[in-house]
Amino acid sequence: MKLLFLTTLLVASVFSISCVQARGQSAKRVILPNIKLLRCMTSDCFQLLQDEPPRPGDIYPEHIDVAFLDRWCPFGLTARYNKAVSFEDLKSALEKRYGKGTVKNWTDAPLVIWDVEPGHLFIQLDVTDKRMAQNQHVPEGTKSIHYDDMSDKICPVR
Repeated sequence: MKLLFLTTLLVASVFSISCVQARGQSAKRVILPNIKLLRCMTSDCFQLLQDEPPRPGDIYPEHIDVAFLDRWCPFGLTARYNKAVSFEDLKSALEKRYGKGTVKNWTDAPLVIWDVEPGHLFIQLDVTDKRMAQNQHVPEGTKSIHYDDMSDKICPVR
């Protein structure tokens, strides 16, 4: 009887620990760049990341590039996440915000594209392979999210 009680207590403890860990894992959240920064032509667009209060365990990009080139406003963003960040976590965050993406098989590395505004605005999630790592000077396995505005009308060339 005592052994049955101890076994039940042990199983209940392991179950409660598993539930707490599962709750803690679901609290992890990927913080994406603020897509409103693209095409913004005023000083009101200062927020680089999405507008959500920070929580413990949030996953932030390590580096964000904003592309202007010959334009008056940002037309591209690239957010780089540590290679330890899961591709699936990034993909899930993007799918939650923009719907299901299209998987492309142009390279051996995983690649998903979201056509947010067909012909104008798209998002690409990829993993840096060995060749890309050498060209971009980032560690192999780095995950990148590219936001690109292909429209010349909204953010014209100077």
